[in-house]
Amino acid sequence: MDTPNKYTDWLHAHAQEWGFHNTYQKGVAIDGKIVEGWHWRYMGVELATLLWQKGETIAEYYHSLKN
Repeated sequence: MDTPNKYTDWLHAHAQEWGFHNTYQKGVAIDGKIVEGWHWRYMGVELATLLWQKGETIAEYYHSLKN
């Protein structure tokens, strides 16, 4: 997040409770895309919460499943 904002701060803290995940948050080297703070994807509560707890992106999680 670039600029503090009560709405985006809340979203980053609570999106997983509703099943959403910020898909491209770590840049090209990790996610294959530029950082897109606006790119949220519905993943379901269980997976979104797991990713949030681990601090991983979906790309990192998928890569760990393949290995």
